[in-house]
Amino acid sequence: MVFKIAGWVFSFEQVRTWLEKQGQQHQHLPDEFLATDLNYWFKERNIDYLWAVGTDYPRGSLQPVIALVRRRREDPKSTVFRFYHVRELDADR
Repeated sequence: MVFKIAGWVFSFEQVRTWLEKQGQQHQHLPDEFLATDLNYWFKERNIDYLWAVGTDYPRGSLQPVIALVRRRREDPKSTVFRFYHVRELDADR
């Protein structure tokens, strides 16, 4: 089983720039807490359709990023090596 997500990928620096433009204090946070801070920011504003997740992308690259997820679900038929990609919807653009 695989947990699939669809959304956008951002560097930590891009997230910090965005938080700064929103007036959100972030300088005291290490990179690994930025996704959590984004999720608090979304929750405070009742934004329930986005979820920030720290991960490496592409898989196995060890390149840390934050995925801003718009859709997510479990796929019981897929594995890490055998899967199909999530189809992009017009609303995803």
